[in-house]
Amino acid sequence: METSLVRPDSPTQKTYNNIHLKLPQLTNHPSIKSKQRKISLKRLQTGDFGFSLRKGLTVERGANPDGSDLWKTIIFAESSTKNIIETVFKPGDQIIEINNKNVENWNRDAIIDILKKSADEVIITVRTLPEFSDFIEQMTNYANEDEKSSLSAATPTTTTNSLSSSHQQQLQQQQRQQQQQQLWLIHKKGFSACYQADDHGSANSADGKVNVKVESGQILEVNEDDLEKANPAQYDCIEDLTALRYVNETSVMHVLRQRFLTNLVCTYAGYTTLAVNSLKPLSIYSDKVKEIFRTNLTEDTPPHVYSIAQSTFKSMMTSRKDHSVVALGDSGSGKSFQLDNILNYYVATCGTVNSILNGDHHRCYL
Repeated sequence: METSLVRPDSPTQKTYNNIHLKLPQLTNHPSIKSKQRKISLKRLQTGDFGFSLRKGLTVERGANPDGSDLWKTIIFAESSTKNIIETVFKPGDQIIEINNKNVENWNRDAIIDILKKSADEVIITVRTLPEFSDFIEQMTNYANEDEKSSLSAATPTTTTNSLSSSHQQQLQQQQRQQQQQQLWLIHKKGFSACYQADDHGSANSADGKVNVKVESGQILEVNEDDLEKANPAQYDCIEDLTALRYVNETSVMHVLRQRFLTNLVCTYAGYTTLAVNSLKPLSIYSDKVKEIFRTNLTEDTPPHVYSIAQSTFKSMMTSRKDHSVVALGDSGSGKSFQLDNILNYYVATCGTVNSILNGDHHRCYL
């Protein structure tokens, strides 16, 4: 006889008739900076402007009319120097304009052609993709770039746009909401935000019932066991789940959903790294990103599989003992993909004798 592992009275099995409950709306959190900068470059004696172009892939979650993800091919601008801190181009810089002409949807050859026809000075407008916000700000002091960019006219200069007014409005709304204790109401379709409706009766401690107000404005009487505390909005995109004020399953899922919106697919949970399958390769696994982690001298690195690879390698070399990286997850969760990224990192940054193993050969071992 088959038995269900989920109790009929479990919060995940409950429905509320005539009440429209939906998952929390995903929004671009103000802490995830997507900056635009103008960079002035002069033509070098070699005839170019000292940077290269790389084709990459990014995704805008739910951007299609039917609510599906919109995958786009974009062009990155990358400096030829390996010193990530000194260069004006950072990993994740997408070319938006050249000499105030929008080239966001142009292909690589068309952009090269316009650069060849440009005068001896060119103004490049770039935007850093949100998925690079975690480690660019931590590892290159990206947040203070404007203060460090007082350069002469003969050197590249950058300017940064401020946060949009819509983000400021979001912050004000979140501050008003935080005056009340937000809760998560767990139900069969997921979880929804709600607030305790004190003006409609207090909790009945005898039977464990609580009156809550959902986003539609309706008042529900629910069991205390169906509720979990929500964290303030500033925790929505936190890097380490153990730093949450209230650690519970619903809050963890909320953070992972919010980070996934901006392609921040990796999140720390203490010494463990959670990686959500992006379904297609993102641009956060490039050689420039490898260089950031390889040259980082601090212990404070953002969540990324390269961070796992680098810290494991460093510990192995220090202790002179074998180490293991264990990937856990269901079938199709992306274990092989992330292990491939880790092996690729080791091959690219550590090298082998006589280059017997390169980036193409290592995939034969998976």
